[in-house]
Amino acid sequence: MLTAAPRYEGGEMIVDGRSYSSFYHDNRARVTRVAGEFYWRVKVGEEVRSRDYVRPGFMLSLEEDDREQSWTLSELLSAREIRRAFDVPPPPRWMPGMTPLAHQPSHYARRIREWLPIGAIAFMALLVLLMLFGRTMQPQTFGFPVTPDGAQVSQSFGPIIVPVGRQAMTVETLTSNVEQGWVDIEIAFVNRKTQESYEAYALNEHYSGYDSDGSWAEGSRSQILKVASLPAGTYDLVVDAQAHHWGSSADSSSWNPVSGRYETASQPPVDVSLTVSRGARFLSNFWLAVLLVLVPPLLMLVLHILFENARLAQKDGPDPDASDWISGTCSALAMSAKRR
Repeated sequence: MLTAAPRYEGGEMIVDGRSYSSFYHDNRARVTRVAGEFYWRVKVGEEVRSRDYVRPGFMLSLEEDDREQSWTLSELLSAREIRRAFDVPPPPRWMPGMTPLAHQPSHYARRIREWLPIGAIAFMALLVLLMLFGRTMQPQTFGFPVTPDGAQVSQSFGPIIVPVGRQAMTVETLTSNVEQGWVDIEIAFVNRKTQESYEAYALNEHYSGYDSDGSWAEGSRSQILKVASLPAGTYDLVVDAQAHHWGSSADSSSWNPVSGRYETASQPPVDVSLTVSRGARFLSNFWLAVLLVLVPPLLMLVLHILFENARLAQKDGPDPDASDWISGTCSALAMSAKRR
């Protein structure tokens, strides 16, 4: 019970520098049954008007009748304190669909705060791992030409030595002079000893032109291929490439008066360059790991929002039955400490 009335400021009640927001308005509490000892006279039918103000973990209650006003500050007890004091089972933990107490704090908010430093440390550790193990080294470069609309070209390069097992490899394919066409590039790391093959595919293409909006270009002349895990050993890089020119026969053919027929104009060869490096940076794995780190606090945030929505749904307009029960409970707490 407070010995001095709270201070009203900015729509809230202030007690010892802490603010309490209005929760229940103009309820009535009536004594329907009396049991136990009281240090003031209590009788059935006695009625007071009540208002309740809430700060998570605390409830500030006003009770008044025609003779006096009484202010009481109640503190929510933990389940452990209730079990230790009364030797009874603790109340059930809140779950979606349940109605929390008006002044019950969300334990999910505390869990989110506890998880923040853990999440920050985990994120920094992932960044360090990405920098240390995601870099490429010891590049080897190979190249050969391929004729557009010609036969598929197969080339083998090596040796490529993988000194440790489970080694990621990066292959950058570059066709710097491909224009109005595309190049299909199939690569395979073939183990010289076991003949096991680890394959990947790239499509390098580039197109450009002019239209009513001006010049345009699309496609990419380079691709990055990654092979996740190669066993230790000596490998050959086997490359199959085939170039294609985009366009109609009229675009690529011309009339030869000597032969008396259309002949296809030859296209300049496309230079295919491949750079093979040990190591690879898998950003998708990094972001997947970050997402897994964020799952617990995001889940706690959703549960916290559901908890707060369920708690605040009672504010200023509970249904009559709930109003009677809650107001009666608050009044019983307040009246137990009322000064007469």
